[in-house]
Order: sequence, then structure tokens, then C-alpha cells
Amino acid sequence: MKPEQLAVMHWGTYRVTTDDGKLTAVSPVAWDSNPSRIGQSLPGAVQGTSRVRRPAVREGFLKGGAASREGRGREPFVEVSWEQALTLVADELTRVKGEQGNAAIYGGSYGWSSAGRFHHAQSQLHRFLNLFGGYTGSTNTYSIAAGERILPHILGDLDTLQRQHTHWPVLAEHCQLFVAIGGLPLRNAQVNGGGANDHALQHWLQTLRRNGTRFINISPVQTIFVRAGCRLAGGQTRRRYGVAAGALPGADCRRVIRPGLCRQPHGRVRAIPGLSLWPGRRRSKKPGMGRVQNRTRCRGDSPVGT
Repeated sequence: MKPEQLAVMHWGTYRVTTDDGKLTAVSPVAWDSNPSRIGQSLPGAVQGTSRVRRPAVREGFLKGGAASREGRGREPFVEVSWEQALTLVADELTRVKGEQGNAAIYGGSYGWSSAGRFHHAQSQLHRFLNLFGGYTGSTNTYSIAAGERILPHILGDLDTLQRQHTHWPVLAEHCQLFVAIGGLPLRNAQVNGGGANDHALQHWLQTLRRNGTRFINISPVQTIFVRAGCRLAGGQTRRRYGVAAGALPGADCRRVIRPGLCRQPHGRVRAIPGLSLWPGRRRSKKPGMGRVQNRTRCRGDSPVGT
């Protein structure tokens, strides 16, 4: 049995134990205050039958090339050697480039893949395709695309804003009211694109609570705050707001563009695409619509957005 070694993954940093070339156990590092249980699935996943262990090609492609599409989604994949797989990919890239140009090659493989930047599959693919003459890529992500496109017109570039986030120790010392739009579930804090080291969300929420911070949870799920023992605004531990992530900004916009609350044409909010169409659309004629503002009103508090 080999001695334990450190391994950094999306859901944590673990000490891994191997025996005869097989992963047998993982244990979280001592400095992780709230380790994710996802890591305990690693030994079974690595040796599991569902793992892709070698290159595999669609059966129809092996027999008839790219023109054979009838069986896509139905026919099996056939395992091949790395040499054959590399030859198939090289031949197909050469064919597409020669017939259609590099613009016909899509550099996809979107996703996190392995932790860290060097092991990031999409980054490596883009580097390779650039050496081949270029490719057609994509922008933004399916996670935060709306924020990436809208926020630059309102507050600034999203990457810049993320780098300027207030750190937890500063919040613990100064924060009086913590508003979570969409909630703040612990499960979302289990993973990190570059690798997780210390799952500290619960620790800092509890620290804020002990320091007297009040919380507003705009979400149909309140368990994260209950588990952390957080004190909701107004002292009601059962309070929660079942508002969809899109409904709350809609209600806020409706209040902002009222006469006197939004300067036009010089107000920065004017730069939002489609804002000129908003006044005619802000109230729906469908039953149950057009009352978003009332649903975002906190009992005993001022309406959200004022």
C-alpha cells in the first residue's frame, strides 16, 4: 500500500490511498472545516463499470465515416486503440478544414473537466485548434450568461466585480444585513472550478450570526439558514420568499423606471438592451401576472427594491 498523497479536485482536497494501483480510500485534509461527502464516491467511481476507460467511436462512423448518421443516438460505441482514435480525428479535421475551412470546426467541450487551468479540457482544445489554424468558439457560459451580458451595462464587467467581492472576515466584522437572492445553499459551495480547499461557507454564516447579522433569504428554500442558525430579518425564523430569480429583478426594474426614479436619457440603466420596450410590457394581461411587486413585499418591511 502506497502512502497517502494529496489530490485536489472540484469538490475538495483529499489524501488518497492506493493499493496495487487501485484507489482504495480518500480522506479530507485536516484544514477543511466542512468536507464534501462527494469525495467518498471516488473509489467506487474510479473502478466503476460506467467509467470510460479507453477511446470509443460510434459504430456507424467506423464503418461509413461522417456520412453515416442514421444510427446516431441508437447504435453502440466501439472501443479502439489510441493510435486509431488519433488517426480518425486527424483525418476528419483535415477533411473539414480542406472542404469548409477552419470556421466549420467548433471548439466545444464546454465544462469544468479536471480541476485547475492546465488540465482544463476546453483550454487545451482551444490551444490545439489554434495551432491547426483556428476554430469557431462560443462566449459566456450556461451558468451565468445573463449576468455576463447585462451587468457590464449596469455595474461593470462581471470578472472585475467578482475579484472585488468583500471577503468573509470583513463581512463578519461589519455586515448588519445579509440579503441572499436565490438563497445560499451549502451544496452550491461544495465545488470550485479550480479545485476546492476549505468549505468555509457554513463557518462564516455562523460567525456572522454570532456577530448579530440579520439575514433575508429570497428563495423557496430556507434550510441553509436554519442549519446555520441564522437570524432572519424581523426575528422570524420561518420567513422565506418564494420568488423566482427572474421575477425579483423584474419587479425591481418596474420600480426603477417609474417617473422620477430613473434618469433618462442619461441614466446608465438606459443601456440595458430592450429597456425601451419595457413600459409596454411591464404589466401582463394574463391572469395572475403583473403582480410581481406584491409577491416580493416582505411582511412588515418595505417592498424589495426601494
